[in-house]
Amino acid sequence: MEELNAPIERRQIEVKESRNGKPIPIVNGIHLHSIYNPEKEAEAFASNYERAVKDKSTILVLGLGFAYHAREIAKLAERYHESYKILIYEPNLELIESFNQNIEFENPNVEVIHAAAPTDVFNDYEFVMFLTSKPAIIKHEPSYNLNKDFFKAFLTFKAPEKMESYRGLMTPEATRLFASKEGSIDQALGAVKKAGRLNESNDYAFFVLEAIIDSAKHSTKGLSK
Repeated sequence: MEELNAPIERRQIEVKESRNGKPIPIVNGIHLHSIYNPEKEAEAFASNYERAVKDKSTILVLGLGFAYHAREIAKLAERYHESYKILIYEPNLELIESFNQNIEFENPNVEVIHAAAPTDVFNDYEFVMFLTSKPAIIKHEPSYNLNKDFFKAFLTFKAPEKMESYRGLMTPEATRLFASKEGSIDQALGAVKKAGRLNESNDYAFFVLEAIIDSAKHSTKGLSK
């Protein structure tokens, strides 16, 4: 078993042509899409999540493959929402590079994100802001099973409780405000909010801490709930 915070090891990736002429990735001998018709398979996959996509305009997909499933999820999102955002979290950088070389998929509402360690994304401003929308989480099962330890560590992430852990995430103004606070996140955030000294519409630290507190306090399984 790989260490939870270790980078994904370099894996053997090959690309084959499906029976209907579409490229599909094979990672360490595992086919990430149907060898017969990956697009038809993706349609069936997306249909299983239609209710979730209808209910949420923000969606987090675990696993890229060659994004046939993500394309179909995006079609559903377009049907139900005037605007939507899909993030695809893929730990294998070589697979992302192969995807970019083999697949044409331009959609400004879909973005692929990568991190070498599963919880590194929690240090990214835009990602944490995305989490505040409580997105639907969709697992691409072949990708998820290939990177099970990685995704499990991500989904069960539990935030540190000490303010010092978040110094690097804060705006200069928030750093100044929090500088004199001691103890837990709850205590520090509560004191600052009570004093009305954060601009809730745009202060990065406020939303970061709010999202982290929510995921850490209300579920022992972090984001998997």
